Parts: sequence; C-alpha cells; structure tokens
Amino acid sequence: MSHPSATIREMQATAAVIGARRIVRFDTTNQAQVLQASAVSDNLIGVVDSIVDVGASRSASVVLSGIAENGVVAGAAFAAGAKLTTDSQGRAVAAAPAAGTNNQIVGIALEQATAAGDIVRILVQQCTVQG
Repeated sequence: MSHPSATIREMQATAAVIGARRIVRFDTTNQAQVLQASAVSDNLIGVVDSIVDVGASRSASVVLSGIAENGVVAGAAFAAGAKLTTDSQGRAVAAAPAAGTNNQIVGIALEQATAAGDIVRILVQQCTVQG
C-alpha cells in the first residue's frame, strides 16, 4: 500500500510469522530479513504495514519512516506523543528505561492508546533514549 507520508520497503520475513501491525527488527543472522521485535534493546527498524499476519518467509511491507497509517498494535495504554518501544510481542508500549538503561525507540504516538490491543497511528522515527 502506498502512503505519501511514509517510506515503505518490501522486506523478507524470517521463518517465523510476523503479526499484523507489529514492530520489527533485522534478523541478526541474515540482515536481509526481518522478524517481530521482542525486546526494548532490539534494533527496531519499523512497523509492518499489513492488517493481516505476514507468513513465514513471505514478503512484508515495512514502514521505515513517516506515518504508519495502518497503525501499530498497542501493548498497553499510552498517551499521544509518547516515545514508543516494543514489548515481548512486537506491540508498541511507552518507553520507560531504568536509570542508565537504553530503550530503542521505533517512533512517536500520534494518538493515545487506552488499552492493549488498540490500533494507533505513529510517526516512525527511530532513536535511543536512556533512563
């Protein structure tokens, strides 16, 4: 799908399914492939631009920058403007790094999430924050 406000690239999923609207990272053994993110320390690269799960070893459209119009799945409630990282299921959560700890950020919430499972638009803009 084309979004004029986003950079989207087709990328190969690893041998694991990636959930719809989930945060992804590069595979450490094959950096031409992506997989669902699972830790705040993962090198987060974007959000899958699909409303259905991406099958193992299939092509995935990944929003690398700009507005993820199809949204991302929230892992908990957060406010609009929150810097977002991932939970263990590739869902967006507000970054809350402990003192001296880094969190990788995938983007900024453009809408609030009131509960886990909400679908919200984000501005994909990677960075790192330290507590």
